[in-house]
Amino acid sequence: MKRIPFRRVLRIALLAVAVVFGLAWGIGEIAYPRTNPPGRHTPPILSAGSDEILRRACFDCHSNESIHPWYTHLPVLNLLIADHIREGREELNFSDWDSMGAEARGEALEESLETIQEGEMPVVGYTLLHPDALLSEADLATLQADASPFLPTEGGEGGGHGNREDREKHERDEEGGEHDKDNDRD
Repeated sequence: MKRIPFRRVLRIALLAVAVVFGLAWGIGEIAYPRTNPPGRHTPPILSAGSDEILRRACFDCHSNESIHPWYTHLPVLNLLIADHIREGREELNFSDWDSMGAEARGEALEESLETIQEGEMPVVGYTLLHPDALLSEADLATLQADASPFLPTEGGEGGGHGNREDREKHERDEEGGEHDKDNDRD
């Protein structure tokens, strides 16, 4: 029996690995184009400070403003990241914030704060590559304070009425409505 030289086996193995890697890379490039859908976040969601925190820790997966670093080009990893971003946008997309109703915004904020407090967000894999996305106690306190006027009340009604301008308009409308009721009684 004739023995196959080691160099030839090595060349064939390396060629096979290169072909598989090239196919995986090509499939990843086709399946995961690194482009963002149209639509951008129009500040403010809560406040300038909270928006900076959200942008730093949440926007790569929860907006149409994802930044695609070098590792999103790696085969297989790019598919995992694409799927994670797709799921994140389906759960909450800050780029759609202005089109969400007040109740939906309040519920989204409440659920987001809950997942942050439970340590589920931002996900560990993301914070390993983006340590600036780790939220400090001060970051969480800022988000909680700025979100509190928008959160649903205990009775289940949305306490949130959009951004600050929407909430102030709502409060003025309520005050005006109470004033009109008082005038009707006289």
